[in-house]
Amino acid sequence: MKYKTNDNDYQNDWAYNDDFTKEIHISEAKSGLNGYYCLGCKREMQAAKGTKRIHYYRHHAKNVDNNNIECVVASRNYREKIARDILQRLKDLKVPEVLKLPPQGQEGLPMLLKQSETITAHKVKSELTFYEDENCQIQFGQNPDIDERFLLIRPDITFFNDKNEPILLVEFVVSHKIDIEKKLKLKRLGLNTVQIIIPKKPGEEIEKALKSRTKVKWVYNEIEANTKYIFVSEATDNRVWSIDDDQRNIFEENYKCRANQIKYLIRTVKRALESQSYKRAEQHFESEISRVERATEAELPEPVLNHSLTSL
Repeated sequence: MKYKTNDNDYQNDWAYNDDFTKEIHISEAKSGLNGYYCLGCKREMQAAKGTKRIHYYRHHAKNVDNNNIECVVASRNYREKIARDILQRLKDLKVPEVLKLPPQGQEGLPMLLKQSETITAHKVKSELTFYEDENCQIQFGQNPDIDERFLLIRPDITFFNDKNEPILLVEFVVSHKIDIEKKLKLKRLGLNTVQIIIPKKPGEEIEKALKSRTKVKWVYNEIEANTKYIFVSEATDNRVWSIDDDQRNIFEENYKCRANQIKYLIRTVKRALESQSYKRAEQHFESEISRVERATEAELPEPVLNHSLTSL
């Protein structure tokens, strides 16, 4: 998971109590030094709760880097742990409409491909790894020992149906930014994927956010990816679909994206040619060709000698 940081990202919103048995959100803390300790480095923190600025915890000890990324990530990780626990308990998630946006610079309204819906899981797993095996087949498992080259994605949450098939991947993010490499891997994987920005709120507020769809964005949708945009001049159901710039940035395909897609395709083909299944197939074909050649030679008639030679 990659983080895009700004000043607010360097502010911890969770801390331990004085005996390290409970996590306390900044909204529940009393201002000042009241027995709060960092989830990351375990050093003492104070609650900064003014009237104008965002409330947050800051390290109290001298010579401590308040922007220590490990401490910030520890706070984020706890917030995301809350979100994982909630989704594993709820086993459902509201996802937004599936829209096909007009290409950049082209006029037209978004095409509605599918209404918003609630996706319900038969079971929910966290932090599974999706990867390609040596035969270029998609596999998934809990912390498998694989080469980094074959790794596709390690989502925070995976929804499964009653046939043990993955139906939705969920990623927790800090910003809407997603790199091209991940886009290509998701396209290769072909599984519907959403991303959610977890708010800096206590557990009850995080659950409310997860029960709505305001912070849920499509990262990859199979219907959207395989539908060509057709110009839409007016809404057909009395609703005007606005263009979500964040969603456009995620789905946008530019020259750099297409160039990387070609490179990724070449790497995939090379892996396929180097795979054991391809080598076995190649050996099988060569063996069959040799067998047919030998059988053909065996069935050929004896060569007929020249008549002038046989008369001697």
